[in-house]
Amino acid sequence: MPDGVGIPVGNLTSQLFANIYLDALDQFIKHELGVEAYIRYMDDFVILSPDKEQLRSWLARIEQFLREELKLEFNPKTTILAAKNGIDFVGYKHRATHRKVRKDSIKRIKRTIKKCESGKITKEQLQKSIQSWTGHAGHADSYNLRKKIETLAEAAIEKAA
Repeated sequence: MPDGVGIPVGNLTSQLFANIYLDALDQFIKHELGVEAYIRYMDDFVILSPDKEQLRSWLARIEQFLREELKLEFNPKTTILAAKNGIDFVGYKHRATHRKVRKDSIKRIKRTIKKCESGKITKEQLQKSIQSWTGHAGHADSYNLRKKIETLAEAAIEKAA
């Protein structure tokens, strides 16, 4: 990005403008193409389908829509992959029928709990981390996992007290 042009990545206005500008893309994909399994965050998106030819067709139509309507181009790394093992995207492992929290996220929160047990962070810091993590995990099929993590965190807080 040339100096003085554009909006910094991570800036709240970047997120707002991405949502406003790309809403037309969302509407096109969901309503014109009829895609049911569509996920977008900022300028990254995933479409799931068991039909590879359908994906190729959608890809061509989306590329045309982006170019003609929004004056945008696909990143050269855009590709079609088999999703039988799921897709890692924005902190989750997505499958056509469900979504799970990624394993690295689970490991990270368990390490944070251990830090509280060993006194490296305060119970208040742990509570904030747990609130953030459970908020994130709440968007996945994770009820039992969240209860387990909350139980581990409560035990760590009692131990630290």
